[in-house]
Amino acid sequence: MNVIGNSYRPLEFEIPNLIDPLFKMTIDTTKPGVTNNQSFELAFAASSSVNLTVDWGDGNSDVITTYNQAELLHGYASSGTYQVTLSGSFDSLYFYNNDSQKLMSIDNWGTNKWQDGRLAFRGCVNMVGTYTDNPDFSEIISMNQMFYDCLVFNSPLTIDIPLCTTLAGTFDDCALLNSAINITSSNVLTTTAQMFFNCDNFNSAITISDTSGVDTMVQMFEKCFAFNQPINFDTSSVTTLWRMFSRCTNFNQPINFVTPNLTRTDQMFEYTSNLNSSITFSDTSNVTRMDYMFRNSTVFNQAINFDTASATHFIGMFYACTNFNQTINFNGASLTRIDSMFYNCSSLNSSVAVTNTTNCTTFLRMFRGCTNFNQPVTFDLTSSTSVQEMFYLCSNFNSLVTLNNSSSVSVWQQMFRTCPNFNQPVNFDTSGATTFYLMFQNCSTFNQAINFNTANCTSMSTMFQNCFALNSSITFSDTSNVTTTLSMFSSCTIFNQPITMNTSSLNSTSSMFLNCRAFDSAVTFTDTSNVINFRNMFSGCFVFNQPINFNTSSATTFQAMFYQCRLFDQTINFIGTNVTTLTQMFRNCYVLNSPVTISSTSNVTSMTYMFNNTYVFDQDISGLDITSLTAATYMFTGSGFGTANYDLLLVAWDAYGTSSVSLSTLSAQYNAGAPATARANMVSRGWTITDGGQV
Repeated sequence: MNVIGNSYRPLEFEIPNLIDPLFKMTIDTTKPGVTNNQSFELAFAASSSVNLTVDWGDGNSDVITTYNQAELLHGYASSGTYQVTLSGSFDSLYFYNNDSQKLMSIDNWGTNKWQDGRLAFRGCVNMVGTYTDNPDFSEIISMNQMFYDCLVFNSPLTIDIPLCTTLAGTFDDCALLNSAINITSSNVLTTTAQMFFNCDNFNSAITISDTSGVDTMVQMFEKCFAFNQPINFDTSSVTTLWRMFSRCTNFNQPINFVTPNLTRTDQMFEYTSNLNSSITFSDTSNVTRMDYMFRNSTVFNQAINFDTASATHFIGMFYACTNFNQTINFNGASLTRIDSMFYNCSSLNSSVAVTNTTNCTTFLRMFRGCTNFNQPVTFDLTSSTSVQEMFYLCSNFNSLVTLNNSSSVSVWQQMFRTCPNFNQPVNFDTSGATTFYLMFQNCSTFNQAINFNTANCTSMSTMFQNCFALNSSITFSDTSNVTTTLSMFSSCTIFNQPITMNTSSLNSTSSMFLNCRAFDSAVTFTDTSNVINFRNMFSGCFVFNQPINFNTSSATTFQAMFYQCRLFDQTINFIGTNVTTLTQMFRNCYVLNSPVTISSTSNVTSMTYMFNNTYVFDQDISGLDITSLTAATYMFTGSGFGTANYDLLLVAWDAYGTSSVSLSTLSAQYNAGAPATARANMVSRGWTITDGGQV
């Protein structure tokens, strides 16, 4: 302007703000790279067009006309920091896997028209932006991973990219980025996948003017932990939103997308722990995958109105959405997986209807941990093989479960485990069942008649354990394939129903009736010749006193088999060929005084506590083979074992020549003669015997 005294008048023109046409950057040769600490290599993408002069910042310059020219490697007289200037044209820089760590800043973009940004600054972990201008990207065709792994880059960008087709991974792993990004795009843009992936601190406004051609926004904001900005994208061409906001732990914005072509929303909002805004899609009729869509969105509780006719997967859709309590009415016509759909939705107690589930293959853990849920459910299980843990830990559940066409279900284990209030009829077709393991464990109020088809079942282990109220009839059609009844009725404290089973394949009855304190009904097993383990079978059955006719030829242990059977007084005639322990077998059988015969016990090492507290027991047990016996401590303590039978035992046992066994504590006395001699012989071989002494 022209100043005259205190006044001024404009000249015919004023000098405009000058635009610096040069690309300028600062480099530090001391940083790690592909060159030594006094060198720097400028790199361009293979076959790219280059026509420029590079000023190396040390008074030297080179004319570069090819992308791989030798002069691109420059040596400095001394290591340090230099500003490198490019004057001319180039398609793209390419720092990836080159001297990326030596680039410290972009100081000026200049007027060069970029053609391609792919991987241009990837791995420039020390690069910041000190520029005040904007780059000319009007001819750029790709920004794929352009700033990937620029860990400290945090400068705004305003760019016009009418020819660019991809923004995939553009700012991926820009950990400190939190500046405004303004992009004028066109309908040729097809992807924004992973655009801001792992931008931990990013929470700035985003403008992408035209996303109408974008078909994928996969992982666009995944792990943007701070991000919570409005999203206004044209999603009319988008087919997949997989993990778009995954782990955006601060995100809580309403979503209203037009989605006529959408096919995937799986994991879209997983771990968005603050999300509780409305989610609206105009059309989800083509969506096939919704699995883990809201997983661990712990405060989310918004209405869900999706067309699910094409959905094949609901796996973990609301997994651990602990605040979620909305009515669900889904069409499952295409559904194959529904497992863990509401796992640990501890607030859920709204109606759940999923119709047409004939193609669903598993209901594994569908409602597991829904501690407040108590709604009737109806499903078609035509194709399903598993209902494992379906209602496990549903502590308030006591509603009717209708499972139509369940003959294909093989796995019923833990289905109602720890549903302490559940007491509903269970009229299921179990003809395909192979396991009922833990099915009703800890259903403390359950008392329903059971009439199951068990032709294919192999395990009933712990099936009714801790069903304290159970005392209804239990009927199984065919148990010939069952191999274990371990703890099957353990702690069913009022259970007293007869049990009849085909046990031709059974190998363990361990703890089957443990602590069934009221149990005194007939136990009819067709064949126990394969049973190895009888440990604790009737232990704690206080009133049990039923005949026992078992083939024990394969048994290895009778430990505590009748422990605490206080009223038991039945003849025992067992084979003990493979048995190694008789510890506590009849301990606290207060009224036992029937013959006890266990043949072939040559492998038994312990008879500790065997007849402890059998107050009236006084039978001849001299037939027990003690070839391998090492311990008989407290074997007869508190028993009624008398002199006559003690005399027989001493003489018989001395004949085995066994050494160093502790036998205690007997009140019985022994007679002089052969019994006394036998006892003395045993003591001389290291036996410790505590008894009532010689008569």
